[in-house]
Amino acid sequence: MENSTMQAAKKKRFHIWLIGEGEPLPVNQTERLMRLGMLAKYLSGQGHKVTWWSSAFIHGKKQYYCDEYKEISINANERLILLHSNTAYKKNISLSRIVYHRKLAAAFRKYSRKKSVPELIFCAWPTAQFAREAVRYGKENKIPVVVDIRDLWPDIFNRAFPDRLQWLSKIVLKPLQYSASRTLRQASAITGMVPHAMAWGCRYAGRPAGERDQTIFIGNEKPCMSEEEWEQNLSWWREKGVTEATWNICYFGTLSVSVDLGTVMEAVRMLAEEYPDIRLIIGGEGDCKEKLMRQAQGSKQIYFAGWLNGQQMNSLMKVCRCGTYSYKNSEDFYHTFSNKGIQYLSCGLPIINSLGGFARELLLKNECGLTYQEGNAADCAEQIKRLYSDPKRCRQMAENARALFEKSFDAAIVNRQFEDYFYKILGGQQDG
Repeated sequence: MENSTMQAAKKKRFHIWLIGEGEPLPVNQTERLMRLGMLAKYLSGQGHKVTWWSSAFIHGKKQYYCDEYKEISINANERLILLHSNTAYKKNISLSRIVYHRKLAAAFRKYSRKKSVPELIFCAWPTAQFAREAVRYGKENKIPVVVDIRDLWPDIFNRAFPDRLQWLSKIVLKPLQYSASRTLRQASAITGMVPHAMAWGCRYAGRPAGERDQTIFIGNEKPCMSEEEWEQNLSWWREKGVTEATWNICYFGTLSVSVDLGTVMEAVRMLAEEYPDIRLIIGGEGDCKEKLMRQAQGSKQIYFAGWLNGQQMNSLMKVCRCGTYSYKNSEDFYHTFSNKGIQYLSCGLPIINSLGGFARELLLKNECGLTYQEGNAADCAEQIKRLYSDPKRCRQMAENARALFEKSFDAAIVNRQFEDYFYKILGGQQDG
């Protein structure tokens, strides 16, 4: 039973700042694909005042939505502020991206001082620079700042150094690690999308997890389109030769050095002679796209669709039998299960997975996916064949996938958890 302080707090709506990059065009209320976008939509719908600080740069497309600072009123309770850094980047791990983040943080420092002070700040990690400025602002104005760990920055930069230069990475990353530790130590609380992420943040903060720290899974909205929209998008796919007539596997995500997509592609090629109706449809852009396309050259079973919007992804999943969640087992991915995997679950797709940590345990426990050994195309081919050759098992896994989504990852559930969590953070500061 909630205490009187919590009950009093729940009678009142709060003003929250959400800080972090997401899809920069949440004006379309039917298409919120990222954690902050869906949370902003939910909280504003509950009557809370939401100010969302994001960027004018579209991360997925690597281009600017607008070339200046811009404010957009989404509805009576939600306002989006797009900051402009005057710097673009092409590679996810690069010096230009670090410069971009620093300029973004400087823009936040400049404009945040001109806005009314919120009661609470919820800030995504990364970016570290954004979080540092959020914590600084919180201390100045005596308001709580919650940092939400999504990626393990700066530790992920280790993979930018080859094995022979790992000694150099320790030197280069030391000041970044010190800065991260200082920021997280000063945060009021830490959340994470998986238990490991939350624990990592607390470890950097130099303390064990406390009552205010919490794991809250990433959520996804159920696909919602009109019959006309479904037909339009399915027709778009038919024009590209993607139909229910073939046994389709989809991949959504950034085409970077972090993905193990090459293994899946090789597995599909290995199966092509015996199972010519198997298709792999790849949605996404990234630094490794050209390399992957060269690897796929000559294969009629592999199709690169480029960057896809929400409706295009949902309609593709409608004609797919499974999705592939293929990443390399580096520290920052080993323990994760991100929005792309959850997106597959939302459409009832079994998952072909490469990760050996949290994702493998989750899929095994709920019987909604199969795991192959990263880099082992023969093993990956075997797992695909197991699904293909057993339609009954494939259908049961599809049902299990949908059940897992509705139990743990539906955005409606996750966002209510966030709202309750924010009341908990504010409860000790409000007298009702």
